Amino acid sequence: MLECWWCFWLYWYTYALNNPLIYTDPDGEWFVIDDLIAAAVGGLVNLGVNIFNGNLSDMGFWETLGKGAAAFGAGAGAGTLALYGPGGWAAGGAITGGTNAWLGGATTFGDIAMGTGVGAFSGIIGGAVGQYAAKGLGSVVINGFNITSPVTKGVIGGAIGGAAGGYAGGFTGGLLMTGDFSEAHQAGMSGMITGAPIGGVAGGVGGYAAAKKAGINPWTGRPDNSVVIGGPQKRVDQFGKLLDSETINDNSLYNWHEDMPAYLGKDSPNPNALEFNQFWIEQTIKAEFYIYDIGRSGYSPFYHGVELPTIQNYGRVYKVTYFSTIRTWFIY
Repeated sequence: MLECWWCFWLYWYTYALNNPLIYTDPDGEWFVIDDLIAAAVGGLVNLGVNIFNGNLSDMGFWETLGKGAAAFGAGAGAGTLALYGPGGWAAGGAITGGTNAWLGGATTFGDIAMGTGVGAFSGIIGGAVGQYAAKGLGSVVINGFNITSPVTKGVIGGAIGGAAGGYAGGFTGGLLMTGDFSEAHQAGMSGMITGAPIGGVAGGVGGYAAAKKAGINPWTGRPDNSVVIGGPQKRVDQFGKLLDSETINDNSLYNWHEDMPAYLGKDSPNPNALEFNQFWIEQTIKAEFYIYDIGRSGYSPFYHGVELPTIQNYGRVYKVTYFSTIRTWFIY
């Protein structure tokens, strides 16, 4: 325990490599920021769902407050658990499903157990689908550059998966309890409605976790650290501004020396420039930057001779094609 506030900040300053303004704590070991964000998202979504479904209406103040707290708490628990993979998706979904069944008027053990099972199905399927949907940076952007948020994609994919899982769980449980296909279908439809928000929470938080792990901003979808390569350099610098990325001219690792010419003659690449280019791209990869490759026309010893061969097997490379007439970027 640190016994004074200035000791804490002194420790944090040295912990963050003497630059606390730009470094973060990705594991959340100090403030558990990721857990708090996930809990807030899950709690608010589940509270909103129960308000929308009328589960908190027509009751006294204290009863409304208590059940609202239960709805928020169940959603918050599901949101936090969703950070920890399939087991967390299932457990969080089960907690939320059972709680929501009770809030919706379920009084028997069987009905609450049904809600718990539907929630577990919805959570695990929604989380898996949502995380898968959130992994891509995006493909087509028109009239501007704005990569879809992994959280948004996770919520959409998770809700679809959660609805499917909710129907499967509800139908299966209904069939086992009643033996009637018509009633099982009705239970499945009810489970689908219940499962969509549960899957949405699991998918959204799963997308958040996947983005953080991959070094991508979960809200904007843009890499935290990225560079642009290609040519000519003027075009590369323009794309660097559009993509909010660095280039060899303004890279935070190593900058091109202003007094170093690329060529010593019309067709004679400067050996020192080629060596620096090789060093720069290797360090960029070593630092795990994302790389946007915009290509170039005509042969370049710097691009075709050095950068392309070096990034060939690097997994964090995204191709960018630009059509200026309609201002469209294809990212793949």
